[in-house]
Amino acid sequence: MDVNKTILTLKRKPKHPVPEPAQDTAVLVKRNRAQAKPGPKPTEPKKPRTPRSIPVSEAYALLTPFWPALFDRENVHLMKINVLQDLIRNEDRRGISLSNKMLKRSVKAISRSPAYLERMAVGQSRFDIEGKALGEVTEHEYKYILARRFTIKTHSVSDS
Repeated sequence: MDVNKTILTLKRKPKHPVPEPAQDTAVLVKRNRAQAKPGPKPTEPKKPRTPRSIPVSEAYALLTPFWPALFDRENVHLMKINVLQDLIRNEDRRGISLSNKMLKRSVKAISRSPAYLERMAVGQSRFDIEGKALGEVTEHEYKYILARRFTIKTHSVSDS
């Protein structure tokens, strides 16, 4: 091995002061640096986002074949509280090939539809996934839905 061979070099400031370049040279250096900078990167087109909500008709089309006792477009049934967890458990048990995301979006679309909200009244029955009545709409839930229906209508008017 050669002992005199440099293995690692460090760039250090020179001990003697370096004279400033002439004015013309400084302008040329700035121009060259500006020209050497890469331009803006070409933007790649963004992938279209999947919609977060689905139409009510599509939601009924997805859910009615699997749970016809609960999801009937002509005779809207109010769903029991936490029905989504029951649907997910039933889906797993039966081996239904429907993603939890689509299941959630479908239930949300149905429960926010005007037909569903119009059915809400104090004392109305709520149904489970087999179509059995398991509860009723309380006064508190009814007031919440009334407030929600009002905000939905005002948002839809202001969006137009």
